[in-house]
Amino acid sequence: MDQDLKPHSHKKDSKNTISAWLDNKTFYTVIFLILAALAIVLVFYLFSSRNTHRRLNAPPPNYSALYNDANKALKKKDLDKAQQDLQKIVLTNPKYKDAKKKLVSVTEENLYQKILKSLKEGNIKNAQKYLDQLALYDPNYKDSQAIRADIKDGTYDSGLAGNIPGSNNTGNNSGTNPSGGGSNGGTNPSSGNSSGTTPPDGGSNVNEPTESPLAILPVDLSGYNMLQKQWLKEPSDAEAVYRAKGNTDKDKKRRLNVDLVVINIVKYDSKAKAQKQLFIKEGNFSDNSEVISINGHDAYYGRYPKEEFPRASILTWTINDWFFSVTAIPGKWLISNSDSSYVNDYLKTTVTDVTKAFGF
Repeated sequence: MDQDLKPHSHKKDSKNTISAWLDNKTFYTVIFLILAALAIVLVFYLFSSRNTHRRLNAPPPNYSALYNDANKALKKKDLDKAQQDLQKIVLTNPKYKDAKKKLVSVTEENLYQKILKSLKEGNIKNAQKYLDQLALYDPNYKDSQAIRADIKDGTYDSGLAGNIPGSNNTGNNSGTNPSGGGSNGGTNPSSGNSSGTTPPDGGSNVNEPTESPLAILPVDLSGYNMLQKQWLKEPSDAEAVYRAKGNTDKDKKRRLNVDLVVINIVKYDSKAKAQKQLFIKEGNFSDNSEVISINGHDAYYGRYPKEEFPRASILTWTINDWFFSVTAIPGKWLISNSDSSYVNDYLKTTVTDVTKAFGF
C-alpha cells in the first residue's frame, strides 16, 4: 500500500509547486518585464528601420541652389553662410563642380578674417586659436606667419584691422576715403588743386588697362601680401589692401612703420570725370602736392591732414578715363615719430616703390 501512495504523492507535490509559482506575484512581474523589454526593442527596431529607409530614399540636396547661394553669400562677404552651403554640398557630393576647392578657400579666408577681428578686439587667445586652425589648411596663408611672429614678439598693432579703408571702420571721420573711392571722397571740386598745376595725366602714350578694375589689382605685389580685394562700387570702383610680409626684423620694422598699403582703381565713362576725381583727391592734401614722374606718366604725391586720417600718404594719377591711387597708411612707429621729414620720405618711398611694382 505504501508503494501505491508514493507515485501519487509525487504528482501531488509537482502540482502544488506549479500552483505556488502561478500564485507568486514575482513570477508575473518577471514575465511582464521581459515582455515589456521585448516590446521596446521591437518598437526601436521598427522606428530605426523606418528612419534609415527614409534617409536612404531621401532626395539629394539641391546642389545647384546651394552652390548659387554660396556664391551670393560670398558677394555679400557672408563667409559663414558660404562655408555652410559649401559644406552641405561636399558632404554628399564632393565632386560637384569646384565646391570642394572653393570650400577650402572660403574656410581659409573665414579663419583669416576671424583672426583680424579677434586682434582688433584685443582677443589674442582667440586669434591664436584661429591661427592654429588656419595652419591646418595653409600655414603660410597671406601674412598669417607674420601675424603669429608679431604676436609672439608682442609687436602686433591691434589697430590694423580697423585701418582697412572701404568700410565703416576706416578711422576717417571726415567722410572721405583716403584710398581713393571715386564715388565717396573728397572736397568740392570747385576748390581746385592746391598747387595750381595742371593735373598729371598718362594720356594716350601710356598703356591703358584692358580688364576690369578688380581684375587688374595685383594679387602678388613685391614685398606685400594681399589682405583683401573688393568692389567699392561694381563694376567701376575697386580696391585691394596689402600688408608687408616676412618674419625678419627688417620686415617687422617695415610693418610698424607702414600699417597698410591700399590700391584703388576707378574706371569712369569719360576722361573729364577721371580728371575731376583727381582734382578732388589732390584738393584734400594738407600740403601743396608734388608732381612725380613714374611709369611713364606724372602723378600727384601728397599727405592727408592728421585729423582726417593718420597722415596717410598718397600717390594718384589718371590714364585717360581711369583713376588710380596708391595709399600708404603709417604704422604706430611713424605716427609717433616727431621727425616729419623722415616720416614723409619713408611714406613717399613706399608709395613710389609700390606704384613701380604695380606697373600702371
